[in-house]
Amino acid sequence: MDRIYTGLKNENQIKHFKHRLRERYDIEIGDEEIEYYVGLIQTGHQSQVIHLAKQSKRVSFKLLIIRGKTIPVIYDKKRKTLVTALPADSALVRYYLEEQL
Repeated sequence: MDRIYTGLKNENQIKHFKHRLRERYDIEIGDEEIEYYVGLIQTGHQSQVIHLAKQSKRVSFKLLIIRGKTIPVIYDKKRKTLVTALPADSALVRYYLEEQL
């Protein structure tokens, strides 16, 4: 499978996402698995992706179920990459979850 992302900015976003996922959730993830989750986001697969908010025209905030854990992520629509995995207890997560309920 060809990578969805190309270019230095995209590669750096993916590297950052992998680092934060490992640091915050103790999950090691490969490129193919990232492509799978990006595909779920792009198709709006509601059993594993919950859209919380749009931060700009290209960046959105989502909850993504990765290996049974619900993880808040930032997704870049223009670059088709996962940018970062946020801490589950961050103020941003609490704010949007309260707004959704």
